[in-house]
Amino acid sequence: AVVSTQSTGDGGKFCEMRTASPDTKAMMYSGLSSEGDGRKAYLLKRKGKGPEEKFEYPLTSAQEVGWDIKEVSKTVESRPAYYGKSRIIRDTFFAQNGVM
Repeated sequence: AVVSTQSTGDGGKFCEMRTASPDTKAMMYSGLSSEGDGRKAYLLKRKGKGPEEKFEYPLTSAQEVGWDIKEVSKTVESRPAYYGKSRIIRDTFFAQNGVM
């Protein structure tokens, strides 16, 4: 399912974004954006999805860092942040050498 493709230089193409479902696509052609239907409703529905649901793979390095954060956060005990360092960062990023 391809929404946007780019050439890889050797004649091949790779997919960037997953295609919307037929029901979601149909929203674009029903009603007017000025009334909250049509393209506006389509874009609002797509905006509600996370990058993991819209794209096949992370497109930027920032997306790579948080790509499966929902899965990782399920395995880590969550508590309020301590001095601005969230639990997930402290447990997975900082060295465990007793300094913290």
